[in-house]
Amino acid sequence: DYLELLRQARAVLEPGAAARIFPDFAGLRPRLDGFVWFQGWTDGYDVNFAAAYRTNLVNLIRDLRGALGAPLPAVVAVSGFW
Repeated sequence: DYLELLRQARAVLEPGAAARIFPDFAGLRPRLDGFVWFQGWTDGYDVNFAAAYRTNLVNLIRDLRGALGAPLPAVVAVSGFW
């Protein structure tokens, strides 16, 4: 969910977090340069979800940028439709 996404993003960005997994990264501080959103089929399954999708996606991007304190570029990819 949204709060878990924020928790994990913030945890990875903490000083020393990357070095615990990748020791060669000791002394480096990761930065977030953007994010990718992979949209599956769920919101297209229901006509009401599909109608609200654009507004919800715009709100998600705005909220993530605000919560993470950066004007992050966003890439949106679609999967699950064929």
